[in-house]
Amino acid sequence: MTGTYEYLLFNAVVAGSILISSSLVNTPFRLRWPRAALATALVAVPYLVWDSWVAGRHWTFNSSYTSGVALWGLPLGEWMFFASVGMACLFVWETVWRPIRSVPVVAPGRWWSAAGLAGAALAAWWGGFEYTALATGSVSVAMVVDRWAGTHLFRQRAFLGQLVTIVVFVVAFDGYLAGRPVVLYGDGYYLGWRIGYVPVEDFAYAIGWLGLVHIAYMRLTPEALSLADQRLITEQRRRWFGAVIRRRLRGYRERFSAEQVQRHVTELSGLPVQSLAIPAGRRPRIAVVGGGLAGLQASLTLAARGVDVELFERESYLGGKVGAWPTTLPGGETQTVEHGFHAFFRHYYNLYRLLDECGVTPILREMPDYLIATKDGRRFGYAQIATTPLVNLVSLLLHGHFHWRDLARPRLWRLVELLRYESRQTAERFDHVSYAQFADDIDLPDELRLTFNSFARAFFAPPERMSTAELLKSFHFFFLSHDHGLCYDYLPTDYHTGLIGPITERLGQLGVKVHTNAEVAPLRRGTTGFRVRADGQDRDFDGVVLAADVPAARALTGDLEAQPDEPEAGSWRDQVSGLRVTSAYAVWRIWFDRPIERADLTAFVITERRQALDSISFYERVVPEVRRWAATHDGCCLELHSYCVPDSFTDEHDLREALLDDLHHFLPELRGAGIVWDHWQWRRDFPAFHVGQYAARPTTRTGIPGLVLAGDWVKLPYPAMLMEAACTSGLIAANELMRAMGREGVEVHSVPRKGIFA
Repeated sequence: MTGTYEYLLFNAVVAGSILISSSLVNTPFRLRWPRAALATALVAVPYLVWDSWVAGRHWTFNSSYTSGVALWGLPLGEWMFFASVGMACLFVWETVWRPIRSVPVVAPGRWWSAAGLAGAALAAWWGGFEYTALATGSVSVAMVVDRWAGTHLFRQRAFLGQLVTIVVFVVAFDGYLAGRPVVLYGDGYYLGWRIGYVPVEDFAYAIGWLGLVHIAYMRLTPEALSLADQRLITEQRRRWFGAVIRRRLRGYRERFSAEQVQRHVTELSGLPVQSLAIPAGRRPRIAVVGGGLAGLQASLTLAARGVDVELFERESYLGGKVGAWPTTLPGGETQTVEHGFHAFFRHYYNLYRLLDECGVTPILREMPDYLIATKDGRRFGYAQIATTPLVNLVSLLLHGHFHWRDLARPRLWRLVELLRYESRQTAERFDHVSYAQFADDIDLPDELRLTFNSFARAFFAPPERMSTAELLKSFHFFFLSHDHGLCYDYLPTDYHTGLIGPITERLGQLGVKVHTNAEVAPLRRGTTGFRVRADGQDRDFDGVVLAADVPAARALTGDLEAQPDEPEAGSWRDQVSGLRVTSAYAVWRIWFDRPIERADLTAFVITERRQALDSISFYERVVPEVRRWAATHDGCCLELHSYCVPDSFTDEHDLREALLDDLHHFLPELRGAGIVWDHWQWRRDFPAFHVGQYAARPTTRTGIPGLVLAGDWVKLPYPAMLMEAACTSGLIAANELMRAMGREGVEVHSVPRKGIFA
């Protein structure tokens, strides 16, 4: 074969052999060749740059065998070489070696081989053998990319066979090109060792180049991978990208020392740290008013550090909104009821520390999914949504929570504010904007409104009153600041048995005096501290943790004035008196005389609002005593929640009728079922997170020595909400008092304070 077109004809023969062979052999390559061509072209780019850079030094091309047409100093035959040989290797891979399913080792491999090759490449470069260095280094690069991409090509037994193919190709193709000679190698750039006509460096060059071609092809054709391969790639991608996000979000958990917490509270409140003078030899005495999670957390924290604590609760039970009390069914059977179902999200870091301390954590169970049921019968779940922040937004798109066409809405891109959360800046920009207005302004798609609406209603606020700043905080807190996703745990028993009982036992172990059914009178200043009057008896304390709900906090502080030497405390009472409660909410537990089995619904499901219903709890799936009743009476027990009762419902009867009508829409099999017993609550004691209220919300610090505030209504330096906000405020309030007494405080944990793009 002679003439100026020999290099082109050489490539034509190789390419023609692929076409003929693939038409005769039934192989997946026949369907995947476009992606094989793309993989070959992508990897060819850096190698062509390399080729052009060293042409004329490491090697030259004999004009007697090339067409004379060149691009970047490379003849057309050289350009075709990368295409024809790359495609030929992939054809053999799919036809001969890939059918031998060889699952790579699952355990992480070592980097020593890639590092060793990189070291050898540096040594060769130092010795002046440039081609040796570059060829050896290319193999090291391919091995690193293989690990990074998760393909694990170099650890597959099948690729050992493919290496034989590559060696044969190098001996045949490079041997022909060097022997003619189409390619002339320059002296001094390589070791000078040859196998036939082929420098040994060509084998390393081919392994690096064709290894990268195979890696690119495997990533472009995931259906060509075994299930184990795909899982490894997914895990590798998650680890790599997840590690970047995790570092940016400070490991998804920030830990603050007592000193840092004090500094953050000072920055937030603008008030100085106060001090308490406790007589020498006497233990400090602190009253905690309010037995919800905030008061319980403060009591446990103080008592564990040598403080005498008395806890006052006006109800007959502890726990506040997680409290429980008995009700008697027809026939005399007693069952326990609560304020409603609660989700223990795994980023409730401070709450879980409380649960660990009291031995509650081991009994928690995982809810299979965070499920939303729509009016038209669809289901939106979050169990399959990626948990890594930022990736989870893409995952929502891929799982149909919104559509590709929605990305064409320019205003929707303002949702980047979800990733730019920062407490003060977000409040300044969005606290005066209602969620309803924000949703309209950004043209929020209907599917996404389902998710946003469920977040808004979880704070007992209608869309036209809910602060956008608070909603953005909730998305940051629940979804975009950690990698737990929306998975949560629940108590597989009633709250008295599983939660309040163990906490009460721990209070007793620490010596906390608990007063239930205790109506506390408005707080008064004492000679050196505070005088608390409950049950007709006055008690003196060095300090008070006010952990009551909003209506009670307003009533208890109505007569409390700052002293002339406390000028910084002047505004705190106005802040407390300015607190508001949100819309009414209803919790209706019903024992039906008919069983129900719905495998498509979890034990707790959020419902799209029709009239008033926001969620349904299937209590016989959760609580053993209810399960026994359902089995004995061939019935079921459901709990209906209306988190935010519409203002149009002013009559209890009308609201019940609407809730039942909504229930029958979602569970039509209950139409006509009889009600054996029910327990009804219509309450209005949840703090309002309405438009414009952030700036005037009080912090834990009041400026009055010895008086601190705690509760889910307190403004915190950390993005915590609901139960976690209550526990965090209790910890911070206890820290405030311990610092005032000169004692060491405790560490406080939080999700990252800022969003990934803040």
